[in-house]
Amino acid sequence: MTRKAVLWPEYLLRGLSRKRGRRLPLRLSADSVTPEKIVRACEKIGLNCVIEEGKRYPRAGERSLGFRVIIELPDEAKTGKNELIKKLGEALMKIKG
Repeated sequence: MTRKAVLWPEYLLRGLSRKRGRRLPLRLSADSVTPEKIVRACEKIGLNCVIEEGKRYPRAGERSLGFRVIIELPDEAKTGKNELIKKLGEALMKIKG
């Protein structure tokens, strides 16, 4: 059985303040995030993820990017959500394009 973590792309955006939903320090944040980039970053760190289109981040309302990410975590993974977001941010920084 696996655990699941719901991540919103807004957690990773440099253009948002922490108050508006960014959860990473600016040095790890991305200028833009697409579903394809997130899938590649998840693959890079060895995690399976599913993109759910048509979902809006509650804090962003109409400005939301319109998708969320469901990441499957193995039971033996003791990674918390904040650590997972940090690893994803680091992987996104290594992806070109």
